[in-house]
Amino acid sequence: MLPSFQDQMPAAASIQLLNDRSTSIREAVDDVQFTLLLTIALVVMVIFLFLRRATATIIPAVAVPISLVATLGAMFLFGFSIDNISLMGLTLAVGLVVDDAIVMLEDIFRHMEEDGLSALDAALKGAREIGFTIISISISLVAVFIPVLLMGGVIGRIFNEFAVVVTVAILASMFVSLTLTPMLCSRLLSVKAEREAAHSEGQRHNAFIWGYDWLLTFCLRHSFLVFLVFVGTAALSVWLIQTSPKGFFPQEDIGQISVTTTARQDISFDAMVKLQGQVADVFTRSPYVAHVAWSAGSGNNALNQGQLFVQLKDKSQRPDIDKVLSDLRRQLANVAGIETFMQPVQNLRLGARASASAYQLVVQGLDTAAADNWAQKLTDAMAADHAAFTDVNNDLQNNALQASLVVDRDKGRRSASTPIHCAPASMAVSAPSRSRPSSVRPTATR
Repeated sequence: MLPSFQDQMPAAASIQLLNDRSTSIREAVDDVQFTLLLTIALVVMVIFLFLRRATATIIPAVAVPISLVATLGAMFLFGFSIDNISLMGLTLAVGLVVDDAIVMLEDIFRHMEEDGLSALDAALKGAREIGFTIISISISLVAVFIPVLLMGGVIGRIFNEFAVVVTVAILASMFVSLTLTPMLCSRLLSVKAEREAAHSEGQRHNAFIWGYDWLLTFCLRHSFLVFLVFVGTAALSVWLIQTSPKGFFPQEDIGQISVTTTARQDISFDAMVKLQGQVADVFTRSPYVAHVAWSAGSGNNALNQGQLFVQLKDKSQRPDIDKVLSDLRRQLANVAGIETFMQPVQNLRLGARASASAYQLVVQGLDTAAADNWAQKLTDAMAADHAAFTDVNNDLQNNALQASLVVDRDKGRRSASTPIHCAPASMAVSAPSRSRPSSVRPTATR
């Protein structure tokens, strides 16, 4: 629609694209879609690697698209959309929906090989034997996601869709494994064909079985060593959990930076515009920045605050965003008289309170003076810890020059009751002889 809007505007005006969030959203969805397709391909490849039969591979592989299509139908009924959360659930479900079908296929094929049953009889017998097992496996998997379904708060609202998608996919795969998989086995499997295929691959299959047999025998004979490996792995997992970086959400690099500037509280608008222009020049000269848009006096209706929106170049033309922010902070330190706070724009940002920083600490109290005092103490303490914090800011606006005027209401009422005599060209006001020097006095100057 932008070209049509441009045609309706005067020749001296132009429209330029400032912020296109759809680009990062499409890239994120495309990445998850690629991961989903890659996961499906890897699952089918692993099945074929172990079964080594095209016919036997098709049977459990068919459960993947059918289960995903059924999940998409449920998503439509629930009002869900194709987004990062639902696609992540589908990606995880791919590895789960084939388990039941593989278990069913293995039991049916075992009856065909060991008992000499026909494909139809083996399918009926295998479905009766393994049906309860498949139901118990599926219910146990669903039980894992029940806490996520019942989780409250912000995280619960976000991942509720994820848990629903995975749960529906597991239940759909259970239904497919109990119905479609036995039917396909009864129509596609053949004992003669499977034995010929197994005989043709003989040597490789025997080598694989021999390797597994050797490893299993070694573990059984050295059970104490295996137990030590288990304990060491558990201890290493605990250590990794404690030392790994933690956060609410991982920081994304979508190529956009939100910048807030703050000058002294008694600054004039012209001086603020001049300082804001100097900050904008730093971003404009940066080789990593595509364009900058800025405004002064726009933060919470305060003249000493400004906003900048910075669009970075493509990732292939610049380093990581942390390196970009570090270089910009070093250059902005040379601009005197104004503080600059930067944070990368995120696709998912929670919290209704606007802030110049990514993390917020709110100080509340019934005593305004005490709350202001402790807020300043916390700000100073956090700003002094350069190793842990950067861009520490305080939105308390109480340091400008102030003058408080208190009206003496008693004096005002006495003055109002005094008669006033008017003349054509002059006005005289008489006051009681015991009046105080002034009815208005300043009480505080800062």
